[in-house]
Amino acid sequence: MNKKLINSILIVFIILVLVIFLGYKLQGEKALIYAEEKLEQEITRNKELDETVGNLENRIRELELIVNDYEEKIKELENELEVWKGKYNRLKSEKSAQQKKKDQKEQAVAYITFDDGPSKNTPKVIDILKEKDVKATFFVVGNNSSGDPGIYSRISEEGHAIGNHTFSHNYSYIYKSVDNFMEDFTRLEDLLLNEGIEIDIMRFPGGSSISSKYASSSIMKKLTEKVRERGYDYFDWNVDSKDGIKSLTAEEIYENVINKSNDIKGDLVILFHDSHTKESTVEALPKVIDELKDRGYRFETLSKGVVDIKHK
Repeated sequence: MNKKLINSILIVFIILVLVIFLGYKLQGEKALIYAEEKLEQEITRNKELDETVGNLENRIRELELIVNDYEEKIKELENELEVWKGKYNRLKSEKSAQQKKKDQKEQAVAYITFDDGPSKNTPKVIDILKEKDVKATFFVVGNNSSGDPGIYSRISEEGHAIGNHTFSHNYSYIYKSVDNFMEDFTRLEDLLLNEGIEIDIMRFPGGSSISSKYASSSIMKKLTEKVRERGYDYFDWNVDSKDGIKSLTAEEIYENVINKSNDIKGDLVILFHDSHTKESTVEALPKVIDELKDRGYRFETLSKGVVDIKHK
């Protein structure tokens, strides 16, 4: 081979080597760039994952706080539920006991009676009875201090019963003798007849067991016989509001009636007074009526033979 050919081959070889070298170099640079890009992508992805993990951790902590808060509220609600269950059970028990009492007294009657009127308080009493749709019995005297000359008629016309309680209500006079009593008794009877009111029931002032300070047992026996001969039935009471003894508050009068009625299984004959000083009786009356209604009593007026409540 000549020298010129050898040089040409050598040059071609060198060029070929350079081309191969440059090709590898370029390929390596591309691989490096690609690797760097991949690394950057991975770093970015890791940062995003770290951020996501951080957000999730924060959210978990928030949810844990919410759960803890709800757990406390649930405990509070559970405690409140137990309180309300206790109240419900107590009310249920009370209602059951009240219903039992009501059932026991379903046939029981309350006879509300008023002594010593009419007075300025009598119209107030009648108004309350009308509002409550209740009838009562008034054992009246002859001294009408109500300011209403037609008060006896009003009592009768509104469906209430009227009984004789003597004209004067003067213990010293009426219990001095049988004649005195019957004269006073007849005087009131005549007054009522002049009003067009016929009656056949009465109540002795102080009751048939009045203290011997005013009447002996012998005179009371004669008087009970006399009024019966005249066609009358007399009534005492088994529930005393005690409003006639001294000045009481409305609440004390209410308690006296309700406490005494608790001891009685049958009918009640309740003693009130509607004389001019008995404002507390007027005040107590609506509450007494409401309580007795709740207990299942019905209200009626007294009449001959309807109930046998006599002290003697």
